[in-house]
Amino acid sequence: MFHLHVLYERGQAQPPLGGLPMFSYLRYNVLLTSDWVRDNLGETLNDDQLKALEAMDEPNNTPELDRVGRLAGRKLVKAEHFEACFDSPRT
Repeated sequence: MFHLHVLYERGQAQPPLGGLPMFSYLRYNVLLTSDWVRDNLGETLNDDQLKALEAMDEPNNTPELDRVGRLAGRKLVKAEHFEACFDSPRT
């Protein structure tokens, strides 16, 4: 079995291309572990359910992956994560 080890790094690449930052990027990860899902999403999914969801190319998983992803979006994405330039213009 192949295991992928991912390193998480914080900070910025320096210097920005052209001298000035041109965009920003924020990634939201959903970890398919029972503790993380419980603590961050308020959901109770057992290890077997979460293991099954790792097969993201399985069409039968689509509804549950969509549900968990939307829940994560509602819980994790905050307005303050976006700069004012993304605000809708007021009419």
